[in-house]
Amino acid sequence: MSTSVTNGAGVSMRVDHAGLMLLLGAIWGASFLFMRVASPEFGPTGLIFVRLVIASLLLGSIVAIQGRTKELFQNPVQMIILGLTSSAIPFSLFAYATLSLSAGFASVLNATAPFFGALIGVLVLRDSLTRQQWIGLLIGFVGVCILVWDKLDWRGSAVSVAACLVAAFLYGFSAHFSKRKLSHVHPVVVATSSQIAASLAMIPIAWMTWPSQVPSTTSWLAALMLGGLCTGIALAIYFPLLHSIGPTRTMTIAYLIPMFGVMWGAWFLKESISASILAGGSLILSGLVCVTWSATPVLLPTEE
Repeated sequence: MSTSVTNGAGVSMRVDHAGLMLLLGAIWGASFLFMRVASPEFGPTGLIFVRLVIASLLLGSIVAIQGRTKELFQNPVQMIILGLTSSAIPFSLFAYATLSLSAGFASVLNATAPFFGALIGVLVLRDSLTRQQWIGLLIGFVGVCILVWDKLDWRGSAVSVAACLVAAFLYGFSAHFSKRKLSHVHPVVVATSSQIAASLAMIPIAWMTWPSQVPSTTSWLAALMLGGLCTGIALAIYFPLLHSIGPTRTMTIAYLIPMFGVMWGAWFLKESISASILAGGSLILSGLVCVTWSATPVLLPTEE
């Protein structure tokens, strides 16, 4: 038996789910470090193409080992839509935006994804959220703002800001789309097929923008980590979690990304940890608890 709790919407939330959310926040928070290293040499679109190809190869090997290769070619239309809206387009939009926006400002805009996901669920799909969950979403976003407020650069263009918001909206849309249209497909197959579709869609742009000089070994290593760890392995965790606890709860991981990004910066780049970091991090975790947990514990059988 494993201990779990059931939230207001009737979806079970186990301790291991929360642990996976923290792990994903840590992994995706580290992606900013790798992008800082590799993006100048690859260029934004070139790096994204490499990221998607590496993720596709890693996930494809997992699918092959599991004997699910034939399943990759099922649901082609849905996989194309998912690949474009969860990876190819939003990755490209954020890459473009970070040319003029600071990483801190971009991460705050990225953290609007849970709000878009919640609004899509309520307004379009007629989902319901409890008052506790709405409060949790607000607390989490306030925490993100406090966390990076002193790092924000407001000089970025309106187009870049709009690009980030569109990307965040697409993250919200793709989470619901995957849950609604592809919940019958094995999560690793969903992750793999969507990354393959995204990679294919990026070929023309990558061909036109590929750097004239060969990137350094350091940049290639950073790109490998970005594609392998921050995309391939991360998505192998993300899609099963999405199908288990639903889009609204899973997408609150976006609140954790800036917190871990600051933590990795302090660890690897010797950046200081201020009172705002501690206060913002505490609010983020509090908001996450409000969205994902209820006070009523129940026991559920351990999954196979």
